[in-house]
Amino acid sequence: MKKLAILLVALSAFGVSAQERPQAPDADKIAVAIASLPRGESVVPVYHEPHHRMLFAYGTTKILEGQLPPGDMSWFHVHTEPILYITLSASQQRTQVLGEEWGGGAAGRGAAAGRGGTAAGRGAPPNGAAPLPAIRATSTTSYYDHPVTHRITNAGDRLFRFMVVTNASAGDERDESSTDAGFAGVPELANRWFRSYRIKLAPGESTQSHRHSTESVIVQVSDGKAMAVGPMTWELGEPGRWAWFDSGTVHEIRNVGTVPFEAIEVEVRKPVAK
Repeated sequence: MKKLAILLVALSAFGVSAQERPQAPDADKIAVAIASLPRGESVVPVYHEPHHRMLFAYGTTKILEGQLPPGDMSWFHVHTEPILYITLSASQQRTQVLGEEWGGGAAGRGAAAGRGGTAAGRGAPPNGAAPLPAIRATSTTSYYDHPVTHRITNAGDRLFRFMVVTNASAGDERDESSTDAGFAGVPELANRWFRSYRIKLAPGESTQSHRHSTESVIVQVSDGKAMAVGPMTWELGEPGRWAWFDSGTVHEIRNVGTVPFEAIEVEVRKPVAK
């Protein structure tokens, strides 16, 4: 009984009630794992974990930056929301789901993270297609129905750095195509919660002024200097710099530097108002 109480306290710490989520099948094992954590360490929401720094929050959207130096290990943290990752610097990592043994190593943040994680964008390109970009968006949406608590360690020899966009809404259950996006680009990734587009600009080049029917997040993935210009101007000057525009906001991206510029623009999809 005491172990179950410990588990319920841990769940309530990140806003998950027994009525909202199914009972964990290994409640005793998880409770023991929580009770054995080092003094001062606890299970926290991902946006409270020290290696995941929250940069922005608006409504059901959050933007985080993750950095895990070689040899470092995160706290156990819970994922309850669909998430989109953009890995800027990959390294060998290992994952441990709470109450289980450590999993194998993986290079960078893959499409699947933790138990039951699935890549929710389009699948790998068919045979003979162009290779995938070195830096691309991946997404895990299974957290919406099956939250996962885990920790990660950097088993490699370089910094593991990634940008994260989370979406706590129920998403948009309409077709995942871009016909309702309010934007004519072709998405590289599309699912109920996110669509991502690749923006490439030569020096001096700009995108057309455009708008999205949802909030949009722009993440720089290359060197160079650019500006994301709308009602306010965001300066972009290194990988990981970002910008945000609300739904329906007209904006454009301008390469104001001397080298090619590349970014990923992410639509954060929400339920359609009735």
